[in-house]
Amino acid sequence: MNKQQLLESSRTNWTVEKRGLVGPNGEPTPAYGVFRQDNNKCLGIVGAKYVPTQNEEILDMLLEDAARVNISGERGGFLGDGQKVYYQFPLTDVTIGGSENKRYLTALTSHDGSSPIGFGATNVTVVCSNTFFMALKDSQRVRHTKNSHGRLAVIISQLQNSLTQEEQFIEKLIELSKINVPEVVTDEFIINIIGGDAEATRSKNRINDFRQAIATEYGTHGNTAYALFNATTRFTNYIS
Repeated sequence: MNKQQLLESSRTNWTVEKRGLVGPNGEPTPAYGVFRQDNNKCLGIVGAKYVPTQNEEILDMLLEDAARVNISGERGGFLGDGQKVYYQFPLTDVTIGGSENKRYLTALTSHDGSSPIGFGATNVTVVCSNTFFMALKDSQRVRHTKNSHGRLAVIISQLQNSLTQEEQFIEKLIELSKINVPEVVTDEFIINIIGGDAEATRSKNRINDFRQAIATEYGTHGNTAYALFNATTRFTNYIS
């Protein structure tokens, strides 16, 4: 799928413009609105230093990056009225511990000032605001400024090295999925991971939360080191 086809299929074939906002009596303000030029909808309010990046510009960078590793475009879209835009090109899926992981080369941007530009390999399929920010968390991020293109160019130039490092990390996770750990872990073991005083009420609550994370991951991946790694990640990112 070429650039024009992807812009059309994702319904992102439009541009934005930053326009100064005025007060009720026509007086100038320090605020600017970002407007879609095809329908004049205001997508967000930004400051003077904000520099819009067009959807086509983000896609151009992603296509350039994808060509280096011989992958093609598959999906894209926007959230709301276009406040957030995403493009995702599929990388090779990975199976770890019996579960399949989707992987994408992902580009993310916003036109409402709520998030920076994101670029990188992610394992999140963007379908809503929550998954957008989950993918953004796994991406390298660049603010919307006059220097954003240069910074993104550096990220793109480092793509192959980044993918190689990710593949090496995935190999380590696969090895962890082959290592069995005790089905029941002690409070002392958990405290060594999460820190704190095992006798404190807050620590006891955190220990219980961590045990719930372990139970969830053990249910999916068995009592393996990979499941324990995922439990730690789940606890750190979503619970603690």
